[in-house]
Amino acid sequence: MPRPDFASILLPTVLQGAAMAFFFIPLQAIVFSGLPPDRMPSGRGLSNFVRITAGAVGTSLGSRRCGRTGRRVHHAQLSEP
Repeated sequence: MPRPDFASILLPTVLQGAAMAFFFIPLQAIVFSGLPPDRMPSGRGLSNFVRITAGAVGTSLGSRRCGRTGRRVHHAQLSEP
């Protein structure tokens, strides 16, 4: 398998970084829009907690789904005559 060149790694990385910025900055603005300044630290903590927990749950469900699908495929390949 040939090694990817620098541009083929750089372009998706830059696009992903820009997409994340265009998603998370407005999301944080919406989350903190109605919060008084004295409640900002608590709001930031709760926002980070929910973001990390949702990411962990999503990763867990995704890996479970991929694992189940992969097992079915491998089982079918191993058990065919």
